[in-house]
Parts: sequence; structure tokens; C-alpha cells
Amino acid sequence: MISSFIKSIQDFLDFKCFANPQFSSPGGLGRVGILGTALGISLGFHLFFVLLLLLQPFEASVQVILLQWSLYIIFLSMFHLSEFFVTAIYNPKSLTADSFIVNHSEKYTIAVFLSFFEFWVEALLVPSMKRNQIIVSFIGLVMVICGSACRLVAMASCGPNFNHIIQSEQTKDHKLVTHGIYAYLRHPSYFGWFYWSIGTQLLLCNPICSILYCLTGWIFFRHRIPFEEETLQRQYPNQYPSYMDHTIIGLPFIYSTKLLSGNCGSTSSFITCPTMKSD
Repeated sequence: MISSFIKSIQDFLDFKCFANPQFSSPGGLGRVGILGTALGISLGFHLFFVLLLLLQPFEASVQVILLQWSLYIIFLSMFHLSEFFVTAIYNPKSLTADSFIVNHSEKYTIAVFLSFFEFWVEALLVPSMKRNQIIVSFIGLVMVICGSACRLVAMASCGPNFNHIIQSEQTKDHKLVTHGIYAYLRHPSYFGWFYWSIGTQLLLCNPICSILYCLTGWIFFRHRIPFEEETLQRQYPNQYPSYMDHTIIGLPFIYSTKLLSGNCGSTSSFITCPTMKSD
């Protein structure tokens, strides 16, 4: 039952109920319009609701819980909108409705709904878990803002090299990006998303999802980052090893190994600006 429910949600996000190509195709303007409008309404409504909560007297515990939820939805909506607009600015050739990444994957959809479920179950049954953890929420808010900013700066630094889908073939336009935030972090897009995702759950004071988001994100990047760094060393044998010497990954207990110079050769994979989405 749960799997069929998630699949139906994913099919809805993929617009599989539409036959018109303006909606069924990721490049369709109708699809872009619906997603942009829905996210904009969600953002606007919850911004107004936060303002209302701050101006109107509410029972303290209820106010805290509603603020936590509203801020979460605001930053979730802003995240998806910013992914689209930054792609539109810096890499318009790859821009589609999928650039909102609301249909990222079934696993992402499950994670979002799980956070909804945990928050409201705890808020209704054990409200003290939410209202007495203001410091935790504040830490989460800071992580959300900083993580999102880091990811957006990474996308801007990559410019036209950035793509939400890992590129499997090298083109003449691709370059190894080492300037801007990449001068300090080798994977700022991953770094930003990792801490942003954990921050959203701390903001909600969701202890279970905070742990789950941390573990699943770490496990994914523990395999993804070393693979990408090996690929980049083979693609840029004269540049990437030295680039590794003065930059960091920034995620705990994730390391990469330098290849011997003799092992650095050509490869069919090509990744310059690692992103959150994989094939």
C-alpha cells in the first residue's frame, strides 16, 4: 500500500496523467508553469502565515510549532525554486521542468513525506519535543541558510558546466572548475546539500529524520565522491591531483585516494561539477 502510494505521488510529480506534451514533457512550458505556480503559492502563503504568527498573539507552544513548520515549507519551496532559476541564469541550455527537482526520485519523495509524518505525529502527541527545542531549531535554520547558499554559489561558480544530471561524455566546452568556492571545497554542491538536508530536520526538531537524513546522505556521498574523484583524476591527470592538495571535501570521514600517475588515463565518464542527482 505504501509503495503504491509513493509511486502514485511520483507519477503525479512526473505528470504522467497528462497526454499534452506541454505537460507530459519535461521541456513543456505548461509543466514549468504549474510547478512554478505551485511552489510560488506555497512560498507566498507560508511567508504570509509567518508574518501573521509574529503579529498576532497565539498560544506559545502552538506558535512555535507553526513557525517551525512554516519556515520549513518556506525553505523547501525556495530550494526548489532556486534550483530552477539559478539553472536558468547560468545554464539555460539544460533548463527543463526537471530543474525544479521536485521529482528527483522516489527515495527523495519518501524522505520528504517521512519528515512530514514525523513532525506532525510528534507535534500532536508530544508537543514538548518541538516547543522546548528552540536552540535546535535555530541551529537547523542556520544550517539550512548556509547550506543552501553554498550550493547556489557552487552552481553559479560552475556556470554552464553545472547540470543536475551527471554527464557521461566529455564535450569541448567542459572545463575543470577550480575558482570561486571550488578553490576551497572540491564538492561544494554536495557539501551544501548535505548540511541543508540535515538542517531542515533540525529546524523541525525531527530526531529520527535528522539521523536518517545524515546517515543516508553520508552513505550516498561515501560512494559517490571517491568514484567522481577517481574519474576526475583520470580525466585531468596533470591538474586534479594537485588541486586535491589544497582543497577539502568537507563531509566527515569521507576521503579520496590519489591515483598513481601511471593509472591516470582516459575514461568514458566525465564529471566536472558533481551534483545531487545521479543517473
